[in-house]
Amino acid sequence: MTRPRKVPEMKTFQIRDLLGMGQSVSLTAPLAGWLASLADVPDPVWSGQMLGSGLAIDPVEQMLKAPCDGVVTLVHRAHHGLTMTLANGAELLLLIGVDAYGLAGDGFVPHIAAGRWVWTGDPLISFDAAALARKAKSRLISVIVLGEAFRMSPVVAGRPIAFGEPLATVRPNRVVRAA
Repeated sequence: MTRPRKVPEMKTFQIRDLLGMGQSVSLTAPLAGWLASLADVPDPVWSGQMLGSGLAIDPVEQMLKAPCDGVVTLVHRAHHGLTMTLANGAELLLLIGVDAYGLAGDGFVPHIAAGRWVWTGDPLISFDAAALARKAKSRLISVIVLGEAFRMSPVVAGRPIAFGEPLATVRPNRVVRAA
C-alpha cells in the first residue's frame, strides 16, 4: 500500500522560509550497488570534485530513484542525468555514467520532468546497464552536491549499499570568515 502524498501547500514565503535554508537534508541510496568515492570516477572534473562534493555508485539495478524529497530543476536532454533542488536550497546532480551523453538518450527513459516535485524513492530515470557498460566510459552513478555553499557528509566507500539505505547528509558549508 502506498502512502498518501501531499504536495506542500504553496503560500507567500520568503525564499529562505520556503527552502528551509540552514537545515540538513538526509539522502538515501537512489539504487543498489557498490558505494565508491567520487575520486574513483574516471573523469578529472568529478574525481577532482570541481563541481562539488559527492560519491559514486556502481549500480546493480537499472532504475535511478529520488534520494530525497525535492524539485527536479533540470533533466539533461540526453536523459542520463538530472539536477534536483533540495528543501535546504542545495542543488544535487545525479548523473548516470561517464560520457553517457554520447549515447544521445539511447537506453535512458526519464520518468519525471523538470519542475516536478518528487518524493524519496520516486522513479527518476531507468537505463540499460549493458548498453551503458558497452558505450560509456564508465557506468558509475555520480551523486554530487553542486557548488561550495553545501557539502555532503563524509561517506564510507568501498562497500555494498541497498536502495533506500541511509547514504549521506547534505549540510550548509559554514565557512568562518576572518574579520
